[in-house]
Amino acid sequence: MKSETAESLLGLSKKEKNPHKRMRLLAVSLFLQSHNRTQVANQLKVARSSVNSWVSNYLEQGLVGLEDKQRPGKKPSLSNDQKRTLARYIEFKAQSD
Repeated sequence: MKSETAESLLGLSKKEKNPHKRMRLLAVSLFLQSHNRTQVANQLKVARSSVNSWVSNYLEQGLVGLEDKQRPGKKPSLSNDQKRTLARYIEFKAQSD
């Protein structure tokens, strides 16, 4: 695992489009600049537990640990067969009008 510098993480945060990941990169960058986790949390106005989690994930997994996690969502109401049937019905109705 390649250890990034605070400056390189700051550069990555400036290029990042995802605001959540940008915040995580910035937090780790500040931490690596010898700020403690409480100072980072106060400076970024986020919970200290969030900073603890982000820094721990970075130290264990590197940049991969700062990626967004898969979020569980609502299960689809329609099965795949029902979706295909609905799509065919919509196409049929669109052509018949």
